[in-house]
Amino acid sequence: MDGPTNVSDVTKDPHQGNDLATPGALLEENSIVPSFARSFPRNGALDDLVRAFASGNYRKVHDQAPELASRATDPAVRDAARVLLERLQPDPLAKIILLAAVMLLAVMATWWITEARSHGGAGPHVRGGVSESTKALVES
Repeated sequence: MDGPTNVSDVTKDPHQGNDLATPGALLEENSIVPSFARSFPRNGALDDLVRAFASGNYRKVHDQAPELASRATDPAVRDAARVLLERLQPDPLAKIILLAAVMLLAVMATWWITEARSHGGAGPHVRGGVSESTKALVES
């Protein structure tokens, strides 16, 4: 039998024996710290912002992190607040990909418009008419 041999193996604490669960990785029960924030110093205001970040309350982090970074006396707390703010910024690669997609769409739309005009409009298949070559083929 390859599975666990007793019940204690199945009900084991998921954080026990896990290299990612370092001391201080849990701020409180049911509040897990993101991996980049595990080395942050312990500070009440900073812990509150880390909890907000982990729960998805980015507005709170965006509003309160600059204030914490400006008034904190500990340089490690200031740096941690700045790191939280940086994590809210969009990925530069995503910006480039979005810009490339918009440019590609503009080029394709321009090409489609110029091709339609060079062929006398939208063409018979769009207007509901029959092209001359189709008429000749049907008549023969």
